[in-house]
Amino acid sequence: MTTNVPQPPAPPTAPPPAPAPAPAPPTAPATAPWVVAVLTAIGTMLLMGLCVGVAVVAWLRPGASTPITVMAAVMGSVGTVATPLVSVALTGRRQR
Repeated sequence: MTTNVPQPPAPPTAPPPAPAPAPAPPTAPATAPWVVAVLTAIGTMLLMGLCVGVAVVAWLRPGASTPITVMAAVMGSVGTVATPLVSVALTGRRQR
């Protein structure tokens, strides 16, 4: 028969080593301000070109009212301001 004999306490040991610090996350390279400005200008020119193209289609086909709506939606606030002017011009052209 075995009995539970108390064991002597373990000798003190050195504390465990501290964990290694986490690596720093990679940083994204900063985009130069002139790149942002150039890309914004190119995007604006493309958008305005698209809107001018839509307006030309509406001008060449006086019965097309959908392109005017598309122009207003694509151009946002500028299109909303310009749409009544374009509509009046197209209406005057249709009556001639």
